[in-house]
Parts: sequence; C-alpha cells; structure tokens
Amino acid sequence: MNVVILAAGMGTRTKEISPSKPMMMFNGIPLVKHLIDKYIKYPIYITIRHDDMYLESYLLTLIEIGYGKICINLEHEQSDGPMISLKKTLETFPELLNASVLVTVSDGLYTVPESIIEGRDEWVLVSPIIDDSYCKLSISRGMICEPSDVSYSASWTGVMKMKDVNLLSTSPHKNFDYLLNSRPWPIVNCSDWIDLGTSALYNKHYNDVFDFSKKNNSTEIISNTVVKVFKSRIDAHNLYDILTTNEYIKSNNEHKISGVKLRGNVISYDYVEGCEFYNLKNSYKHLLELLNHFWDNLWKCDGTAINFVPFYREKTLNRLSEYGVKNALIDFDWSQLEDGLLANIHGDLQYSNIIGHTLIDWRTDFYPLDVSNGGDIYYDLAKLMTGMIIDFSAARTGNFDHVENFEEHIRIFKKFHAEKSLNWHKTKILCAITLISIAPLHKTPFNAFAYNSGLRLLNNINIYD
Repeated sequence: MNVVILAAGMGTRTKEISPSKPMMMFNGIPLVKHLIDKYIKYPIYITIRHDDMYLESYLLTLIEIGYGKICINLEHEQSDGPMISLKKTLETFPELLNASVLVTVSDGLYTVPESIIEGRDEWVLVSPIIDDSYCKLSISRGMICEPSDVSYSASWTGVMKMKDVNLLSTSPHKNFDYLLNSRPWPIVNCSDWIDLGTSALYNKHYNDVFDFSKKNNSTEIISNTVVKVFKSRIDAHNLYDILTTNEYIKSNNEHKISGVKLRGNVISYDYVEGCEFYNLKNSYKHLLELLNHFWDNLWKCDGTAINFVPFYREKTLNRLSEYGVKNALIDFDWSQLEDGLLANIHGDLQYSNIIGHTLIDWRTDFYPLDVSNGGDIYYDLAKLMTGMIIDFSAARTGNFDHVENFEEHIRIFKKFHAEKSLNWHKTKILCAITLISIAPLHKTPFNAFAYNSGLRLLNNINIYD
C-alpha cells in the first residue's frame, strides 16, 4: 500500500495561524508529522505548493535524516480542489497507478485501526458530524448510497483507500463529492475525527490537550536528531549563527553541539546525550560549580551597565494584553530593573536546557542587542530562578507540586549573588516579571499557575531573603 497526503491547499482559512496549514502545530508537532508518523511504514507521497518553503524545508529535513520513505510532489499551479491535486500526483508518480493507495487530506486527525488499513481493499472514512461545509453522505448497510434513498447521515473526513487509483486518471470527476457518490463505497466510521481546517476549529481544539507546545514553533527528536521548526525564518537563521559561532559553544561545552544544519525555517543538529539538570541526582550539590562555570566561561560580565527596561516593559505589557490583564502591573515601578549588566547570555537558561555544561535552546535575540552581542545577565539569573520556584520538568506532565525541595538551590543561588556582588533583589523582581510574562505562551492550567506564581513573588518579594 502507498499513502498520498494532499497538502497543496492555499490555507486561506488558517493563514493567521500559520503560512502553511500542514505545518500548524498540534500537540507539539506539525499536523503533517502526525500523518507521517501514522503511516511511517508505508511509502508516503506528499503533494505541496511549490512556494510553501515552510513545509518543503521540514519535509526535506525528514528525508535527509532518513525518516520514513517520503517523496514530494511540487505543484507549480494551484489545483482546483484536492481531486485535481491527486490526479497531478498520479501523473508525477506513475508507480502509483494500478496500486492500492490511501489518500488523506492534511488538516485533520483521526484513528483507523491497522487491521482496517491493511485488511480492507477499499473504504471511505466517515464521521457522524453533519455540516454543510463538509462533503455529506448517505449511508445504508455500511455503504455509501444515493442521497435520494436515505437522508444524509455522515460526512467525509477527507480519508479513503482505493485498491486501484488508475480509474482516476480517466475519471471526469473534478472533486471527491462526485466520486464518492458515483458508486456504493464501503465506509469506516470514525468517532474521534478532529477537523482543524479553519482557524476557529484549530483554536477550539488546540487547548483540549495540556502540553507545553507552541502554535508556531516545535522541537522534536527524530532518528537521534533534534529538529527545531520556527515560524520566523529570521529566528532559524539567528539560532544557526549562535550554534555555529557562539564562543561558549565552540570552546567550553562538555559536549559539542554537532551536525548543525539550516534549511529554511528548520534547524537540525545531533541529539545531545546526557541528563537535564532537573534530573541530576542531588543537583543542588552541583549548582555552585555550575554557576561559577557560567560566570567564567559564559557570562564574562565586565560590569558594563545598560538600561534594558524598554525591553522588559514592552515585552511584558504586550504579553499581559494578550492574556487579557493589561493593567495588572499598572503601578509597577520599572526603574527597579534599570542598570542591567551586559553579558554573553543564553536567554532561556532553565534547568531543562542545561545538560552537563551543554546549553540547548538558546534565545535568538535580546533587545536592543542580538544575543550573540550580549544581553542582561539578570535575565539569565531570573530564568534560572524561575526553575527553582516552579519545577518545569514536573509541570510538563501536569504535576504542579515540587518533586524536589529547591530551598537549598535558593540558598546557594543567593550566596552566589553575594560573592559576585550581584543584586539579589533585582533577580527576584525580574524572576517574578518573567513568570508573569510567560503565562500567555502556555495553555491552561499552567498559564494561570505561572501568572499567579509571579504575582505572589512580586507581592512578597522578601520571601526568599
């Protein structure tokens, strides 16, 4: 059996979510990856728009690292519907003719038992959801029948299996509606179909499952390779520059980040073996050594003071506006964050991004400077402290209780501030602001947990003194 994924649509109904509908993130990975994973053991043919560089870069990365058997068909002219797109795919790959082919659109998620995928020659996957925007079908005795015989009782999900697609090459039908109603097709009922074909439907289902995923970016480990997808090509290029030119990465990492490659919006590099600092046994015993290592080899702070308040204020207030609480910090004194100290920073220095002395998931920019030219050391310190207040490793699994006592971490962290003449009060303030500002980036219930944790610290700033 072969699989054809139709992914060449213009995506006009989801353009505010993503420039490429198949690349919309769901449960942490692109929609198209869900389908590739589902049919990974079969040859997969994917038809995409010739100008969808976002999707093409991702698929070429998967091909390069040897994930599955994937072939790409580039459509240079917009097809008039998925049926025409399928016919063009058959023209490009004649080996599909006279073969069994499963056809699926790329904007839905569903379950089909393997026994049906392989055990039945042909079938049409239908859902009990009835809507005028779908291809409506009449069903009788497990078969599609003439609409005049029975009232509409199901909708097509965009998935079907044909034992011989050669008939399509000479078929006059221009869309699947005619094909499905041309003869009695056997059906397979699907009760868990999720249609993500519009922005409204996507937003409705996006928050159904709690995870730490983001709508525009994703990070996966595929075939021992880290694959990072960015909506912004600029962010991808900036990260590539950091991973290939940053002095700390080049000179001071225990484990080098190797195999770094850039393809459009996609960065890939060899998976870094090791234990996250969160999972390191008795990690507090290693904290002071780690901080001193960063002080000498990463931050290299020379005491140069720069005012980063515009960055902190603008980013935080924009985030609060997104969260619907734009006046939450109306009385906050932003001058408390003046006199930042210029340093070579990581930008997202959480325990989960520390593997030995190897740092992953670097921030790609820091206003008003590119991160490769520096940022505020207090930003890295505040990020570290957020991980001492919230166990992000546990929170990812929905556990918001501390799995380790971080009081000893706080004590060591405060002592480090004193030894290096750093402003402990400023780190605590910025830690609270950071927790508040990350809330809009996450789903319920973690967004409220982070927001309230930040407010609690801000209102009880002496709690860790």
